[in-house]
Amino acid sequence: SEITRKKDLLGRYGGEEFLIVFPECGGEQARRILERLRENMETHIIHTPKSGEIQVTLRAGIAELEESDGVEELIRRADKALYHAKNIGRNKVIHG
Repeated sequence: SEITRKKDLLGRYGGEEFLIVFPECGGEQARRILERLRENMETHIIHTPKSGEIQVTLRAGIAELEESDGVEELIRRADKALYHAKNIGRNKVIHG
């Protein structure tokens, strides 16, 4: 909430995945917002009783809404970009 805008929508989408909708935002602006979020997350260490210290990283895939898109197509492209980020390593933001 510190990094996203008030009009952005955030929700859980699957087990460890979240979906952020950036209304009135192009792909490059979304990438900058997610890069700030990624950088912010990687500096935080979570302390747990069982595992000790855990560093959190972020992988993100970005898709821009096109005129011909339905919701399913937009999510499919974002998911494809996310899986590309997962395949090339940790802590990546990919604009698909």
